[in-house]
Amino acid sequence: MCGGRGPRARKYGLKFGVYLSPWDRHEPRYKDSAAYDSYYQAELTELASNYGDLVEFWLDGAGSEVTFITLQRSLKLCGLISQHHCVCRHRPV
Repeated sequence: MCGGRGPRARKYGLKFGVYLSPWDRHEPRYKDSAAYDSYYQAELTELASNYGDLVEFWLDGAGSEVTFITLQRSLKLCGLISQHHCVCRHRPV
């Protein structure tokens, strides 16, 4: 879905950032925490590594009783983002 948006934004002098919702209840793996974590991490890695420099990578703490973002998960996701030269700042709620 991001496809050419990053290069088009940069063409006009705009910086590019993304948002990846952790609450994708339409994804069939959502009800299985371990399977959904793997899926979500793959999505995050794809966004962090294939769209050039990102000015922002926004994740929130949404979720459900089955899949939700804990501090431990948040720090793990920040580690994945940081591997791709993105700065990750954790802001507790």
